[in-house]
Amino acid sequence: KVTPRHALKVSRELEMMLLLRRNPHPSIMTLFEYFCVPSMAHADAPLMLLCQVMPLCRMSLRDFVLEAVARMGQASRLAFARHIGAEVADGLAHLHSMHIAHRDLKPENVLICTNDDISWVPPHGIRCLIADFGCAKPINMGPDNRGTTPSCCLVYAPIYRAPELYWGSTSYSFSPDVWAFGCVVVRPNRVEPAHRIGEDL
Repeated sequence: KVTPRHALKVSRELEMMLLLRRNPHPSIMTLFEYFCVPSMAHADAPLMLLCQVMPLCRMSLRDFVLEAVARMGQASRLAFARHIGAEVADGLAHLHSMHIAHRDLKPENVLICTNDDISWVPPHGIRCLIADFGCAKPINMGPDNRGTTPSCCLVYAPIYRAPELYWGSTSYSFSPDVWAFGCVVVRPNRVEPAHRIGEDL
């Protein structure tokens, strides 16, 4: 993954990836190595690029739904939804145990690895990895289980954004991740997202 080094989301993602590298999980993307190189496209004002070396995943959950799941029968779709639900929930629980909110969970940020990609895929041949931590943030918890760290409500893709964020909440903890997780799990059973932007929630 190659991104401009100066971007705020890139710095945040690298910070989160280094933190997660010290406490890895099989359902969370792993950072093997990183380095910076100058961009040759900006000779007058060199732009530093951050290169992150991670496992190869050939498609996201969104791509997999459009290409493979759409051809499955209903029973196979339900079985796949249970499988990806278990893996993503396990990874999300690990993040939350570290007091990290992902804040951008969606099918595009759940990557699918198969036996052709990496050797540590389980016997059923598919592993899901939560990826893209550019919006992730450490959350301090209060005694009422509400977040005490002021947070922006304009995170998450609109279709996967929890109701409290539409209402302007800035003291949330992990509940928006759980809402987005529910939307992600039902995706394999629908060609379209679970609800559209602008619909009553």
